[in-house]
Amino acid sequence: MEIFRELWFAKRKVSDNETKKNMTREEKFEIYYQSFKSIYKDAYSDDEIVEKVNWFLDKHETLPKTKESITVRYYDFLIDINDIEKFREDLNKVQIELGHYNKEGDVHQAFELPDISVIINNPIVLGVAANLATELIKTVYRKIRGKKIKQIQGSKETVKDVAFEVEIKESKNKKSQFRIKGELTDEQIDKLIDKIPEISSKNNSREVQNITDSTKRYKLNEDKSDWEEYDLLEQIRMARERQKN
Repeated sequence: MEIFRELWFAKRKVSDNETKKNMTREEKFEIYYQSFKSIYKDAYSDDEIVEKVNWFLDKHETLPKTKESITVRYYDFLIDINDIEKFREDLNKVQIELGHYNKEGDVHQAFELPDISVIINNPIVLGVAANLATELIKTVYRKIRGKKIKQIQGSKETVKDVAFEVEIKESKNKKSQFRIKGELTDEQIDKLIDKIPEISSKNNSREVQNITDSTKRYKLNEDKSDWEEYDLLEQIRMARERQKN
């Protein structure tokens, strides 16, 4: 886990430098390599460090390079990325970049992270490519509908529905997240996804009151006909209570 943390800090350094110029892979490699080696030179051989850094760079090569973009974060055992790639040509026509990231092999500690997510990196995407964006989201959901995934917590293993999330980054300090779990009909998913651009637009115009207000989170209501806002901290508290019982 420390390995990924160190690589993450190096990634931030690369991102900062990329705002100044377009870095080559060799330049990125050097930053990651030096950062990793300074901490783990006694734990890994030079060849192992090179292998891990190249693995990390390869995984991030498919991420979008611009803000006017859509990112799909996925596990390759849940979805065939070719089902996403078919949207690339039409998105390119309206200057929207499509990127993706295979999460296989990543280490996650955050509470209830989505298994599959579609991230709209700039609200302008919903302005110039709303139909393409919502159709891509619907396609991803239909490909994972009904699928299950194993979840391991300590020594306990459970099987759960795949968690799917749509995230809209409205600005540097505002975003909206829409979580879907369970099976929906085509009619239900069409209506729910079509509502996302309007909700996001309203959130984009609001004033952020404090740090806890920066992200608006939504889940399905009881009859799965609409979105309802929820409090993540309260969800975490309830989950911990369930684990005690």
